[in-house]
Amino acid sequence: MKKNICITLGDPNGLGPELACRLLADRPADRAYLMIGPENGLLYHLERLGLEKFYTVLDDPEQIVDAEPGYYLYCPKVLDDFELKVGHADPEGGRCAGEAMETAMDLLNRKVLAGLVTCPLNKAMLQLAGFDFPGHTEFLATRSGVGRENVCMHLGGPKLKVSLVTTHPRFVDIEGLVTKERILRCIELTDGLVKSLGLTKPIAVCGLNPHAGESGRIGDEEIKVIEPAIAEAQARGFDVEGPFPGDTVFYFCSTGRL
Repeated sequence: MKKNICITLGDPNGLGPELACRLLADRPADRAYLMIGPENGLLYHLERLGLEKFYTVLDDPEQIVDAEPGYYLYCPKVLDDFELKVGHADPEGGRCAGEAMETAMDLLNRKVLAGLVTCPLNKAMLQLAGFDFPGHTEFLATRSGVGRENVCMHLGGPKLKVSLVTTHPRFVDIEGLVTKERILRCIELTDGLVKSLGLTKPIAVCGLNPHAGESGRIGDEEIKVIEPAIAEAQARGFDVEGPFPGDTVFYFCSTGRL
């Protein structure tokens, strides 16, 4: 299968179409990229930025299979009536983001495309449009068939690579979501990822409370939940250490001390 990539344009009223124009208009394509979403968002920002149209519109997303390297656009038919309201939060923008994701996941599940890049969406507008997901992570997990409980969000950069035990919860719900089972799942998934990237340093686990609880004086979740999860992970053979205070762990990791 060709390693062609899908780009969902997110909420057209937001940053997605502008980012696509700024980042792709003058960048040579090393493969075929299929953008999904209404064209009017792209046209608005191309004119505003003084850029030339850089993509080819496809009537059928399946055409991307035999496409030459370049940028292409497909708009699901249900979005033909979308009216652009740049800078305004509107459920119609959420509908566009959701329908683009539905189309992308169908193509990915059928192996028409090999990977996905998502532009920003407005989570509140996504939900008002009828898509019952807190964000991209849960949407992808559900539509791929993996399930929300079997994934973790991973943020990667040149210095830091961070996995999250929770995704998009209310702050007041966090304590109940940081469980031994969730921590172990996150460690296991992170271990598989870092090994696939050829990384060898141990996984550092962050505490929940300030100063990782200060030996139970500022909260005991580290003692009751996080430390037992780390101990079990170590017993299973995972190279993991912690819990470390959140106010120092990122500095130590970014400077190579952890």
